[in-house]
Amino acid sequence: MSEKFSEAWSKMLEKLGKWFDTFILNLPNIMIAIIVFAITVFISRYISKGVSRLRRKQNCRHP
Repeated sequence: MSEKFSEAWSKMLEKLGKWFDTFILNLPNIMIAIIVFAITVFISRYISKGVSRLRRKQNCRHP
């Protein structure tokens, strides 16, 4: 019983090690994705503000 537990434990640690290695290898991609997401959020806020201003100007001209 102890041997099975030990074997299962070592397999689990090996699998976790592989997951960690994969995560480390993907860090540059994750960072790029976060940066692109942040830029998109900021751009969408500015576009939203611009559209709101245009709509307010048009509402003032045509009551």
